[in-house]
Amino acid sequence: MYIKLPYDPLRDFAPITQITQGPYLMVVNPSVPAKTVPEFITLAKSKPGEINYASTGANNLLAMEMFNHMAGVKTVNVAYKGTGQAVQALLGGEVQVFIISPLVGLPQMKAGKLRALALTGLQRSPMLPDLPTVAETLPGFESVVWHSVVAPAKTPKPIVDKLAQELIRIVKLPDVKEKLNSQGLEAVGSTPEEFGALIKNEIALYAKLVKQIGYQPQ
Repeated sequence: MYIKLPYDPLRDFAPITQITQGPYLMVVNPSVPAKTVPEFITLAKSKPGEINYASTGANNLLAMEMFNHMAGVKTVNVAYKGTGQAVQALLGGEVQVFIISPLVGLPQMKAGKLRALALTGLQRSPMLPDLPTVAETLPGFESVVWHSVVAPAKTPKPIVDKLAQELIRIVKLPDVKEKLNSQGLEAVGSTPEEFGALIKNEIALYAKLVKQIGYQPQ
């Protein structure tokens, strides 16, 4: 998505471990008549180019464009500088849909100010067991946030392995897992090799998507 990055994520970093992963919430303004993902797709198909979605960066922009591509619909991106601005725009009806962190979206949802249609992970969340996933309607759809630890490239392997071992031990502690779960995140704790493979897979996946949607790199 960016022509001139000051770093290369494969060349300049040594993967240590993926700490967490978690789904986003797909939420709409309550004035939107759709209450499910299939209903939203039907609505969007009936109004091509008339439904706006908020974005605050690459993550939710690509998640929504993946949705557009897989559902065969056209919703329009409206970019905001930050999540707070985007949420206010959604509450005010400037945009109709937003893919958002559960940590931000849940309070608005519980207050009845926003309606959640689905989660963007492959599996339902223990935190919201009754909320379906987008993948239940669009098989294979997945867009998750993940957090990780890397070191500078060429860090000696014994140091990488020792850091990974300790971080994996910590992230698997019951109280740490419980705290992460309360924020809508799952503890992962992958090996450096597993995490390196994830980075390569994500780059390939999103490079393909960027081409499919015709996004012009900035």
